[in-house]
Amino acid sequence: MNTNNPWWQAVSYSLAKFANSAAATTEYQVFLIEKNDLLKTLADKEELATKILQDTEYLMQNIKISLAEFLGNFWSEDCCFRFSDGLFLKYEGANGLLAHLPLLLNLSKEFNRIYP
Repeated sequence: MNTNNPWWQAVSYSLAKFANSAAATTEYQVFLIEKNDLLKTLADKEELATKILQDTEYLMQNIKISLAEFLGNFWSEDCCFRFSDGLFLKYEGANGLLAHLPLLLNLSKEFNRIYP
């Protein structure tokens, strides 16, 4: 296993700090339990955009997630975070790595939360 990059599993939580940071890209690893291995992954920020979600307007930081190696040309997903505090708002992409069924998740209600 390569342990040079941080290991993150739930990107909805793990990328929140990155969404608010000055960094444009970051590398991290996702653990594949079926292979007992870590998969190198890239997260790249796209331009900030104001979007409406559940009748509320948000300034969103979209992050494109892809695989770091050759398979990055064939698989990616998007996560959106509220720019002001990194709250996870939206996910759109594959249902699991290299899956065929698309998955869309949206924030339905904001609760008090305990994370950065």
